[in-house]
Amino acid sequence: MKYLNRLVYICLIALCSCGDESEVYSSFKDVPDEVWNWDNPSQFEFTISNNQVTYNQHINLRLTENYPKSNIYVQSQMVTPKGDTLKQLHNFLLFSKEGVSLGNKSGKLLNYSFDIAANKPLEKGTYRLTIIQHTRVFELAGVNAVGFSVSQGDPVF
Repeated sequence: MKYLNRLVYICLIALCSCGDESEVYSSFKDVPDEVWNWDNPSQFEFTISNNQVTYNQHINLRLTENYPKSNIYVQSQMVTPKGDTLKQLHNFLLFSKEGVSLGNKSGKLLNYSFDIAANKPLEKGTYRLTIIQHTRVFELAGVNAVGFSVSQGDPVF
C-alpha cells in the first residue's frame, strides 16, 4: 500500500508540474465586488525576449451567472516597447445563436478566452496592456475577473 501511495503522489506531482510550454504570460485581475466600472481598467505588463517566433494574444474573462448581457465590449490599449499605443475595440459574443454559452463553466463562473491576435510577430521588450470595459453601462455586474495571456505561435520565417 505504501508503494501505491508513493506512486500516486509522484504521478500527481508530475501532472501538476506539466504546464503549457508555449505560454509566455498569463494573469488575471479580480474585479471588486464583481462589478466592472469604466474607470477601473485592468492592466498587464509582459516581456518578450524571443523575436524568432510569433505570438498569440488572448483576453480572458471570468463571468458569473448574473452577467446580464449576451456579449461584452472591451477596449484594449497596448503600449509597445517603442512607446507606440495600439487601440482596439472588441465585441465578444458570449453565446451561440442557439443560446448556448461559448465559455467553459466551472462552479458559478463562466470562463471565456478570446483571441485578439494570432501568430503576430512582436519585438523584444516590455509591453503594457490596458483592458477597459466599454459597454453602454458604467457599472457592469457579473464580471469576476479580467485576464490576458500570451503564447508562442509559429516560427518567424
